[in-house]
Amino acid sequence: MATTSNMNRAGLLQRLTALKGGSARKAFPPLILELDNLGLARMPVAQRVKALRTLKTPVLGALRALSRIGSQQSAPPNGATEAMALEQRLMMLMCKRLRQALAELHRDQDQRQGKYQSHWEWVVEYLLIFHERQAVYSIESGRPPPAGTWFDLHDLFVQFVILGTIKVGQRAAGEDALDVEQGYKRILLLGLLDRLADRRIRLEVVSPQLEYWAWETRLLDPMQAVGRDGLFVVETAKDGPPRHIDGILTEPFRGWTLQLPPAFEELLSEPC
Repeated sequence: MATTSNMNRAGLLQRLTALKGGSARKAFPPLILELDNLGLARMPVAQRVKALRTLKTPVLGALRALSRIGSQQSAPPNGATEAMALEQRLMMLMCKRLRQALAELHRDQDQRQGKYQSHWEWVVEYLLIFHERQAVYSIESGRPPPAGTWFDLHDLFVQFVILGTIKVGQRAAGEDALDVEQGYKRILLLGLLDRLADRRIRLEVVSPQLEYWAWETRLLDPMQAVGRDGLFVVETAKDGPPRHIDGILTEPFRGWTLQLPPAFEELLSEPC
């Protein structure tokens, strides 16, 4: 089992420094090993968050470097079923370690003050960032996200709603405040895009307007949509992105219906 001593920041920095100058792809296995070991190590939550802050930069650097090379190099042949790509595994592990830190922060509510509040905000911000990167990678590479990715994202958002951390439809206070719902909706829109055959082309169109379209998107109670047809639904009990249903919604479900901006909805339906 990994120990606190071999996951201290000085030792971690030394190991990460040794990766500099090498190829992006060669950096992936050591980074994956660091994240595996971090999950096994017993340490105070503040130290775990500091370790994740230290790992965040080289992880994002490796992902960006490989993205510049071209994500299509990692795409499986048509019809092939392969293990997840290294990029996907790295993003998945970052999400797992961040979620682990979040659970530890939640176990002690009294620590959600002062520096612990800043830890919480950082962890949630980067959970959303890495989930969004996973969604973009899926669009660009043609690979489905790792099993459980969408379920974990839905579960994260639902947990915040249940705890009262956020209220659906209520904007975050202040321009610089972390807006969890906005981040969630950005990823939901990308999930709708990923269902299209020409998703990579559409991504180029959507990316500059994604923030605005997510802002204009509404999460609505499905109870109020029973009897309507042509809905976009977010089923939080399932491991999948939002989807369009052609028929009439006959009964409510766990999740939301999406009220999309007209321009985004048109983009989903128009031919490439």
